[in-house]
Amino acid sequence: MARLRLEVNTAQYVALVARLGERHAQVQQCQRDALGYARLAGDDLLTVHPSKRADLAEAAGITGRRSRFVYVQIAENWEKVQHAASIREALKILKAEGPQAPLDLRDVPLPFDDHCVNDNHLGLPIGQCAEKTWP
Repeated sequence: MARLRLEVNTAQYVALVARLGERHAQVQQCQRDALGYARLAGDDLLTVHPSKRADLAEAAGITGRRSRFVYVQIAENWEKVQHAASIREALKILKAEGPQAPLDLRDVPLPFDDHCVNDNHLGLPIGQCAEKTWP
């Protein structure tokens, strides 16, 4: 596709440059604002137990697991990413540092915390645990 070349005089060119510069600054500010909002969302998610975050996020309209994860990562690592120009740049900073273990492994929910994992190796019927019976 051929590009349309706009012929402009000097005054139009100066005005166009100024308008384009303003729009570019607005885009950059929006990206920076998005990083701050991601931190605030992560702070809110961090107020509840990790096992409850998905429900809280879904109730708030955040359906993507990755979005929840990114928000929490930005909030937890704010000191490292606060000067990033965007969420994407913040994630690059965190990726460059490599994965980090949670400070308290007790805060990480086990995949079977909320259901019975009995596979009949205890001689109990499937679905029945030693302490309680599961529906």
